Amino acid sequence: MSLRCDSCKFYHELDKKEEFGQCRKYAPKAHPVSQDELEENLIAVIWPVIGADEWCGEFQRKFQG
Repeated sequence: MSLRCDSCKFYHELDKKEEFGQCRKYAPKAHPVSQDELEENLIAVIWPVIGADEWCGEFQRKFQG
């Protein structure tokens, strides 16, 4: 098994065909969202979207039960 994100316990698959998902190692982060039609500023709370074949230094293998 490789150290790719899709082998990590923090990876949450969003789209198997496109091979991307979210990293859920840490709590989601707040990001501003632009809405031209709205006068108020909006904030979205999201996890980082990553490619299944990416990697990082905080990898932890998924439990294989």
